[in-house]
Amino acid sequence: MYVNRVRASITEIHNNHQAFNKFIKTLMDILKKKYRKKSVEEKDVRNTVKNFINGTSPKIDYFEAYLLTLDELTSNGSMGILKGEEIKTPTTWRELIILSTRNIILPIEIQKHLKDENILTEMIVLFANALKYTSHSEKKKFETRLHDFNRFLNTILEDRVTKN
Repeated sequence: MYVNRVRASITEIHNNHQAFNKFIKTLMDILKKKYRKKSVEEKDVRNTVKNFINGTSPKIDYFEAYLLTLDELTSNGSMGILKGEEIKTPTTWRELIILSTRNIILPIEIQKHLKDENILTEMIVLFANALKYTSHSEKKKFETRLHDFNRFLNTILEDRVTKN
């Protein structure tokens, strides 16, 4: 029953080309880092996932890696999927920030200031403003704005690093 729920969720992801590519890339990272698999070929991983979708019983390490990948890419994670919930994408600022920053460690220089309520508020406003600034109803324009904004921030960061 649980394996079939995971299979159905991955099948749903498989039906969206971009989402499936992201799933495969994330799965490969997890297999390399957490399972220390030295040779992880994209073609082999895709075939293993497609075999799983088509009913093959998974190896335990791959099944665990599927669950970890679902945790990385969905708001409700693998536990929600195991309970029979549909895949959820973020719909609130909180869900988006949690999902997008789940495995990112804050720099120490920032950590020491987080007890200050004013700094926390400014950080929240910064995230919200960045996404409001880039938002657009057309996907391509939204994607372009995100890319341009990130490029702008990276330029500033590179400038800062070279000046220090």
